[in-house]
Amino acid sequence: MVEYRIVCANKSGSTPAHRHIIQVGTGAHEAQADRQWTVAEVRAEISQGTRFYTVSESTWKVAEVDRYDCSCGFKTIKTRVDSIKDNNLDNLRPCRVF
Repeated sequence: MVEYRIVCANKSGSTPAHRHIIQVGTGAHEAQADRQWTVAEVRAEISQGTRFYTVSESTWKVAEVDRYDCSCGFKTIKTRVDSIKDNNLDNLRPCRVF
């Protein structure tokens, strides 16, 4: 199985209460993304069996990433719920644009 660690995430929207992940970066180290992906690309890869995940820098706990359809109709991705904050997509650093 192919798998990728997500190390950064860009969000849309101007209100913190309702933002969506629109782009992520993957790589072996949290400080640098080797590749950037659109959410559509990630969702398509997940449908084909590719695994995406994040890692907590404080506990090293892994959070799986799933496809997510927001109630507003936006198709995005999100991490599975756990009690660790720093492995959530919403809390990852922003990706630099290549």
